[in-house]
Amino acid sequence: MRRAVREIIRARQPHSTDLLQQVKVEQVGGWRARDCFNNSVDFATENVDRHRYKIVSGWIVGEFDPVANGTAAIQHYWNYNVKEDRYIDVTTITNNEQTYHYLIDTELMAYSQQPHIYDAIDDCVGHSLWFSDGSFSLVTKPFLTHIPISKTTPLSADLFYASFFEQRRKEVA
Repeated sequence: MRRAVREIIRARQPHSTDLLQQVKVEQVGGWRARDCFNNSVDFATENVDRHRYKIVSGWIVGEFDPVANGTAAIQHYWNYNVKEDRYIDVTTITNNEQTYHYLIDTELMAYSQQPHIYDAIDDCVGHSLWFSDGSFSLVTKPFLTHIPISKTTPLSADLFYASFFEQRRKEVA
């Protein structure tokens, strides 16, 4: 297990009612790159046996990048085949020069699908994480700005869907 995976589990688990766990996922690709939520939903609903595939939320955690001195953890969605007890990812990953470890974090989907949240957020896939020198930063969308996270700030699901647009607009003004 990668250090970044262990650290995400350690930081997130106290703030999640669901168990975070690393799982083995078969990367099959073939569907739209950078559209994992819609891909996983469409794949599950378009399958002939509509109850065969469940949607899974969590993180794909890349390899440590020595040049950038850190590890990317990208919020991601994939599918679980209930009949074969295996995970598959139909989203095409364009940067296949590295391997990714998959970490289930079901609270991300549960949080983003609440009606009062779903109607207020821009995207069901929230901000990602960057892990470097023992600390996390949020990687916000759409500007990919790194916002350092204090060691005392809980990594609760709402943090990953917080709007930083006003803050970013002030920074560039």
